[in-house]
Amino acid sequence: MEELIKFETAQKAKDKGLTGIKWNSGKSYMSNGDIFKHEIVEISDPKKYTHYPFAITQSVLAKWLREEHNIDVFLDSVGGRSGYYYVLQYVDSGNQIKTGDTYHIFEEAYEKGLFEALNLLEDVD
Repeated sequence: MEELIKFETAQKAKDKGLTGIKWNSGKSYMSNGDIFKHEIVEISDPKKYTHYPFAITQSVLAKWLREEHNIDVFLDSVGGRSGYYYVLQYVDSGNQIKTGDTYHIFEEAYEKGLFEALNLLEDVD
């Protein structure tokens, strides 16, 4: 099963403009960090549930960053499987933006990379 992004990452993604039916998983975070399920937003009602940060998977957030912001987040390993670090790069040019520290758990490294990629974006009002 794919890992859901953490509440802090979901809140950051919302602040950076992640809203709308294309990215809605049917799960969102309440302000206390608890997850609740809801119906998927219909095209005729695009504002419904968008004030909550979406509880989406890491791969969905990575896809949004690639498709909407031209930022690719991927992991590389250190010494086989002894650790992972994230790499941020621009999709169109392949130019590297940033690399991160080493983490022992794949999903932790990916989460940190996704969060750092969000930090590169401007807030949406």
